[in-house]
Amino acid sequence: MHQFTLIIDGEVISASQRETIDVVNPATSSVLGQLPCATVEDLDRAASAAARTFDGWKSLGAIRRSEILRRAAQLTHAKQNEIAQVLTLEQGKPLREALGEVSGIVETLEWFAEEGRRNYGRIVPAPSDEIEFKVVQIPIGPVLILTPWNFPVGEVATHLAPALAAGCTAVIKSSEEAPSATAMLVGILHEAGVPHGVVNLVYGDPALISKHLINSPAIRKVAFTGSV
Repeated sequence: MHQFTLIIDGEVISASQRETIDVVNPATSSVLGQLPCATVEDLDRAASAAARTFDGWKSLGAIRRSEILRRAAQLTHAKQNEIAQVLTLEQGKPLREALGEVSGIVETLEWFAEEGRRNYGRIVPAPSDEIEFKVVQIPIGPVLILTPWNFPVGEVATHLAPALAAGCTAVIKSSEEAPSATAMLVGILHEAGVPHGVVNLVYGDPALISKHLINSPAIRKVAFTGSV
């Protein structure tokens, strides 16, 4: 049986500590293991961790964040076969397509590693020499990322990479049907140098998680891909 986890403030939380959901291999209908469901207390803790670590991650600076994301891209590339295998096992897409999804994650991390270094502001013409209009782009704060089952880790990277590059922290609610690849990505980010608490991963009742975290005062932006 596979071990599925939540990741909150750097703590890996196993299924033995929570109510669970079965994760099923769609090709065989066999149960791969049990995924722990986040409680309301878990959700509050994840949002609080993202809020607490925001100032430190923001203050780290664009250059250092870029270096960490580039390192994460390298580690993802090195582990692409392992990530693709769990994607196919849990989500059901052919291995070749799973490898393509992981390749896209590498490209996304590399792209935003560089874009974060070019987060320019601008000077706007003013009506007189005594006035200066300056536009500065700053990170907004903790981001809630909600993504679907069909690209269970690729969609996460699409939202998470620009958020991290900009200096935002995050709480992720990815697909309960295929959870492992996203947990692997969070682990890679920690290995690359992202501090614990900057990226948090929760699973469970999607309606409960969405409603609770969207209403959380700690969450400042929502990134969503999915149907109505």
